[in-house]
Amino acid sequence: MNSELIRINGYLEALSNINTLLGNCYGHQYKFVELNVNINEAVREFNKNSDLSDHKYVEIVGLDELESWEDSLFAVCTYWFFSMFKMRNIVLGEIHYTDGKVVSMENDKMYNRVSEQLITMLRPLFLGSNVRVYQLTTNPPKGEDEFEWEQIYFDVGSKVFVLDFYQWG
Repeated sequence: MNSELIRINGYLEALSNINTLLGNCYGHQYKFVELNVNINEAVREFNKNSDLSDHKYVEIVGLDELESWEDSLFAVCTYWFFSMFKMRNIVLGEIHYTDGKVVSMENDKMYNRVSEQLITMLRPLFLGSNVRVYQLTTNPPKGEDEFEWEQIYFDVGSKVFVLDFYQWG
């Protein structure tokens, strides 16, 4: 594993540990994995041994391409990194703009350095590549278990990177 992947996974592990601490009965695991397969094989390869493989009733439908991967990933990260704060009714504050717009701090890229930092760490991995980014689509279970997941796939041609968010409870 190269040093960039180690650094990204260290960052994700710290955030997952914070959310696990705040989550009481909810545990969190976030990871970033490199696969040396094409995008068509990546979902099967990754999920053959992932946390999602333990949930046999979850049907993997496919991948949806994200138009603006950085904006989409910012929203996904904000949900995952700040959901435990919301569950504990911790309010982070609001930004009041001169045009009258009011935005919660975690949804503003200038103030939410936590989500923006992950994107900043990912950019160098994709320099010079025509990266295409996808989000896993599933038919989720209906109250079968207390868990959530999100998988983002970064296709850079001969390899695929998977950003995996998983919560159990």
